[in-house]
Amino acid sequence: MTKLDSLWSEKAVEMYLTSREDEVTRKSLQNINPDLKIFKKWCDAREVADMEAVISHRMDVSKEILDKQLQQTIQRRTDGNAKEAS
Repeated sequence: MTKLDSLWSEKAVEMYLTSREDEVTRKSLQNINPDLKIFKKWCDAREVADMEAVISHRMDVSKEILDKQLQQTIQRRTDGNAKEAS
């Protein structure tokens, strides 16, 4: 992943989504957007202009949390489809 020097929250979110494109479906990425919007609002409210200051040392943790939320969304959808098929 590219170093996060002086990136606004919008660019950081874009980079995260791009990094996940080959791993999950487009719908799964859309489902995580509400959480990413909260992150962007949080950054904007604090006028955070440098993502390095926010998450560089926690990038793995941040990605892990977002990945877990994405996996939970996928699992809920899978479980729901399995129930419908029964």
